[in-house]
Formats: sequence, structure tokens, C-alpha cells
Amino acid sequence: LNFASVMSEKDHEIVRESLEKVNAWCLKDKMVEELSGGQRQRVVVAMAMAQTAQTIILDEPTTYLDIKAQYELLELMNKLHDEGKTIIAVLHDINQAVQYSDEIIVINNGKIHSIGKPEKVVTTKMLKDVFGVNAVLHESKGRKFITDIELKGK
Repeated sequence: LNFASVMSEKDHEIVRESLEKVNAWCLKDKMVEELSGGQRQRVVVAMAMAQTAQTIILDEPTTYLDIKAQYELLELMNKLHDEGKTIIAVLHDINQAVQYSDEIIVINNGKIHSIGKPEKVVTTKMLKDVFGVNAVLHESKGRKFITDIELKGK
């Protein structure tokens, strides 16, 4: 079955817009096996967007992306949120999570350790308890950021 032949003009438009939003339209004729890790990530995000769901769930969407591409993707997620979409993302970069999240859930050993606004959840105590690090937090524009980390016990 050729899916392109059963797609409507509107479907094609949605796919094109989704690929363009993640700067991946240039990849439209490539096979998945030909894509780099970062290109695959962008295409997966575009696929989620093309489904036009109200909620998008992403597991480590910034993996394999260089720093510029990471922040472009996070800005896109913010834009989609501003358009009314609910975005749920697993992010291991705490600074990115703080900067781009309305709420954070910290999971430790498979259980919820803390949940709430980033400025309430991200504390030196939480970082020590969950991640085993002594961290220095600084604030900018009402958000906390980790600037220095020392492994506990060092």
C-alpha cells in the first residue's frame, strides 16, 4: 500500500508544515537509515506534530542534537505550548527542564520524589538527595540554574 496515494492534500500540507517547523523538510526524500541521530530526532518530533494531537509526549527529544538544535527544538515546544498543545517531555538536562517547563516531576528509583514548579522543585537538597551531587544554584529571570557541581563525597 502506498500511503502517499491515500493521503489528502491537507495531510500532505500538515506533514510539510511539521517537517518545516523542525527544519527537516530537506530530509523528506531520505530513508530513515540514512539519517543521523539528530536528524532522526527532528523527524520523530515532526511525526508527533503531524498527528495533530493536543498532547505530545517526547522521550529525551534533545538527545543527539547539538546545542543550537536542542534550543531550537525546545523553543518550538514552547511555541506549540503557546498554541494550546500540552507537551510532556523527559529531559535529563535539569537546566533545560527548569528553563522550559511549567512543572517538573523528579523521579528517583522509579518513584516520584517531587513535583511542582521548577523554582520549588529544583533545590540543592533535591539535587543532593536524588542525584548525589552538591550543586550551586544561581537565579536568572526567576529561574534557578545549576552552575557548579561537585560529586558528593569528593
